[in-house]
Amino acid sequence: MYLKDYQQVFKVHTSDLNSQALAYVQGLFSTERNKRNIERMSEQNNQHYQNQHHFISNSPWSAQLVMQKISLDTNAMLGDYSQQCLSIDESSNAKAGKHSVGVSRQHNGNLGKVDNCQTGVYATLCSGNVVGLINTRLFLPDEWLNDSKRCQKAGIPKEAIAKKTKIELALDMIRESLSVGVQFGWINADGLYGSSYSFCNTIEDLGQNFMVDIHKDQLVYLTEPKPFLPQLKTSIGRPTNRLKVIEKSIRVDHYLKGLSDDDFKPVKIRKGTKGWITGDIHLMEVWVWKGINAHPRKRTLMIRKGLKKGDPVKFCFSNIRINERTDQEFAFMQAQRHWVERAFEDGKGELGMADYQVRKYNAWYHHQALVMLAMQYVNKKKIELKQDIPLLSARDIRLQIIASLKEQGAEMEKEIDQLFERHRHRLKDINRYYPDNEYF
Repeated sequence: MYLKDYQQVFKVHTSDLNSQALAYVQGLFSTERNKRNIERMSEQNNQHYQNQHHFISNSPWSAQLVMQKISLDTNAMLGDYSQQCLSIDESSNAKAGKHSVGVSRQHNGNLGKVDNCQTGVYATLCSGNVVGLINTRLFLPDEWLNDSKRCQKAGIPKEAIAKKTKIELALDMIRESLSVGVQFGWINADGLYGSSYSFCNTIEDLGQNFMVDIHKDQLVYLTEPKPFLPQLKTSIGRPTNRLKVIEKSIRVDHYLKGLSDDDFKPVKIRKGTKGWITGDIHLMEVWVWKGINAHPRKRTLMIRKGLKKGDPVKFCFSNIRINERTDQEFAFMQAQRHWVERAFEDGKGELGMADYQVRKYNAWYHHQALVMLAMQYVNKKKIELKQDIPLLSARDIRLQIIASLKEQGAEMEKEIDQLFERHRHRLKDINRYYPDNEYF
């Protein structure tokens, strides 16, 4: 690997930290999962442990600048901006003890339960099936914000010791992406964010499109509500400034019960390795209103039903009007959320996203930025080699890097042979569902 394009961001004052950055990223590639702590990574690459520890924990290089450059490079690499999706999601890493920055007993979405963990909110850019992590924010629970000594010990800057919800952290990343010049066609997020009135309204006010999941108990209006101030019946009593509407709202899952099969259209959503992912789509123009302003917001409600028994029903909001996209385009836009999980799988499985053993605030961000840099390299190789090796995976690239770093020529040739053998088997399975090589 070569970090030529990132040399300037690793130059701090009179120090050039490029060699240490390169060594750390090489360690992420060459060390096996669950063993990517600084000690093991240093051993793998014959680095001095204290130098690597200082580089990741205490060195003043800016993780934010690295992530901003990764954002712009990924944006340019993925091509047509209108076909790119900026996705927001959070990911938690289980951690023992109580000293690692941000760790607490909180909901761990990866495990589906409350656990001792750290949680980060992440932004990805995706086009087709190529996705890259580009930004993150560490969520700080109240127990940290209320303990100044604990924050100080973990090296949390004073300006970062402020209560922010995951939704607010997500909006901070969206604003930052826009401010540095990142361009995309729409924003995706799951129901935590999509069901937030302020999240969707803020995105719309920023002039951006969104396609977000919502919860099944989301209330909508089927006709535009007309907010008004109720008149007092008598002069007795305190005047109210709370708006009301006559129109009745309905939960989206209750609305679904009133639909028939004829209200849905079958569409192809995206290609899977076992054939097209399909579904039934219903679109409806609705309004949302929370009683806090005089202007209800118009939304396109999308309901997606899978064709197999037991497939979950998806409820979604978009600020794109029904006549501006086809049913298939709406379904595709929502389905791009699938690739966020791929980014997390590759990040954790192949690049050490969750394997760190650091406690300080700065170190957490440094590690995440370097994982994103490693992912940027993987995506660059996927795109460069797409014509010749269309099934190239993050693991394939990592195994080649390991052989290259160890200068094992024979081992590299063996790995290449094994790679193509794996791909031949996968291609054989894919062609069962795409006989005309339509998959590619």
